[in-house]
Amino acid sequence: MSKLQVEKNYFLTGLALFLIFTAVTFTGRQGPLVELYDYREHVASIREMSLKLLSPGNPLIEDSRPTLRYTPYIFLLAAITKFTPLSLFTVVKIASFCSFILFLAGLYLWSMEYFRDRTMPLYVLVCLLFLWGKPFGYSNEYCLRFFAYTAFYPSLVSFSLSFSGLYFLLLFLRLEKKKYYLYYLFCSAVIFLTHPLTGSFFLLCSFLLVLTEGKCRMKQSALLFAGFAVTGLLALLWPYYPFLEAVAKSTTTAWYDFKMYLYDINNAYRIGPAFLGIPVLLLLLKKRKHLFIVSGFIACSGIYFFGRQMDIFLLDRYIFFIMFFLHLALAWYLRTLGVLSFAAIKKSVFTLDAKSVPVLFFTAVLCISIFYQTAKLGFEQAGCQINFTPLPAVSGYENPLDNYNQVRNFLNTGDIVLSDPLTSWLIPAFTGAKIVALYHNSPMVRDNNIRTQDVLEFYDVKTATQDRKNIIAKYSATHVLLNRSRMKDAPANRIRNYYHDFRISDRLMKDMTGLGKIVFKNRGFILFKIKSA
Repeated sequence: MSKLQVEKNYFLTGLALFLIFTAVTFTGRQGPLVELYDYREHVASIREMSLKLLSPGNPLIEDSRPTLRYTPYIFLLAAITKFTPLSLFTVVKIASFCSFILFLAGLYLWSMEYFRDRTMPLYVLVCLLFLWGKPFGYSNEYCLRFFAYTAFYPSLVSFSLSFSGLYFLLLFLRLEKKKYYLYYLFCSAVIFLTHPLTGSFFLLCSFLLVLTEGKCRMKQSALLFAGFAVTGLLALLWPYYPFLEAVAKSTTTAWYDFKMYLYDINNAYRIGPAFLGIPVLLLLLKKRKHLFIVSGFIACSGIYFFGRQMDIFLLDRYIFFIMFFLHLALAWYLRTLGVLSFAAIKKSVFTLDAKSVPVLFFTAVLCISIFYQTAKLGFEQAGCQINFTPLPAVSGYENPLDNYNQVRNFLNTGDIVLSDPLTSWLIPAFTGAKIVALYHNSPMVRDNNIRTQDVLEFYDVKTATQDRKNIIAKYSATHVLLNRSRMKDAPANRIRNYYHDFRISDRLMKDMTGLGKIVFKNRGFILFKIKSA
């Protein structure tokens, strides 16, 4: 295959993916579980920072304490929102486009340079985006279905930029030109400050590349650690939040308490075909080829299991970095088989000998994976979702964002909304109003447990009317928003019995008619404006 044909294939594949990505961005659908994503927290941070660029408060609650979301990347988006006529959501869409383009360009350059093979970028791209099982739905996840929704997240922006940073590092290691080291330093600082967890992965990859690809390892290692020191110093000097305190608290359940056990059967089928990379890693080790990939898998696995043993749940996200090296291994193996070559597939079909078995097997795996990822994304954009329990089926769903798009016209900056934490979480992003309790805790918010307990008490069927009044007064709430999916007959087994805890009782509805006035009501929400004392 000629150089021109290789580049053409990558360009056409990237263009097709970009068109899918564009369609998803402009439909406004974020999937049936958008309420659980970090989408609203990032958007709320951009909104708050755009209002008070130099001294923003908490983006979610009425509090002067900062959030670790205030990174250089969020600062840039906030500045664009503040000083241009572009709306907040337009800026977010532009950031998503830029992130995806950065991903495609960086992946192409790094893959071609690392493997020294112009055909490899296409194999790496396909493996990274498609060789997954059912998506996890967490930040740092880079499968096509989730990338299309979350490309503007700091975690994925950092991940996308990592390819460019590692590309510059490889050029420095192989050509020993200082300009590439400076480019690498710039990328390193931006990546780490934008998303420290992804930054730790980037720094680990940098170290492993020096060990496995470097020529003058002592000298290059010294320069690398000097770069680490510069990056760390910049993080300590960043003025918007205390870095060390944030990192210390981020390793506890005070912020992150979601477990993604690698050995849990539910996550086994989420990893899916990426597991096939394990025997390929053994093959690479035996051949002593691409030891960067082998050592990266071992190192990330060690970090993951260390986090499991120490109950540092944030390190569970290293499961995605483990998968990254599995995907790289599979990309190399698929390239040796020629799975993306029509001629190789055609030859295997007609010969049907022992050598054709792996070609046909992996071609089938790849086709099934591509179909599943695109079908799942396509169905969600059409207002449907694919379910596998109790039996495989396709069912419709209402876009959860529709309710927020309607209620936003009745809330303004300065309002404080009392609602269940999950419903609350999207309110600041869409309206600029603040909320009472956080569904996803923050290291900088020390009293969220108290706030959540107060909201639980507010919803409790046994709570007296005066106690509800006191809770409203305690947080100066101007509105109460009731999510009608939490009505008294709502299912009690979803989201850790979440709906059960925040069911709307008849007594609560009766109290609210005395405490407030209905200003908005639809099939999903009832918004009360609290009456003045």
